[in-house]
Amino acid sequence: MTEIQRIEIHEIRKLLDAVQVLAVRPAQADENTLGQAIGYFKKLINDRTNGQIQIALVVDGVVLND
Repeated sequence: MTEIQRIEIHEIRKLLDAVQVLAVRPAQADENTLGQAIGYFKKLINDRTNGQIQIALVVDGVVLND
């Protein structure tokens, strides 16, 4: 089983900032904004569920590894 990575407060703030950009100012979003939103959301879910729920990134039907 994968080791659970704990999310820190500064990472949660980065997640919230990225989500705000995507929701309120999507024209200003870039690949870094998307990467932060996806990466920190994945880490948040993994942390809060103690690894019981895993988020997998799938691109064109291919599961990407961490």
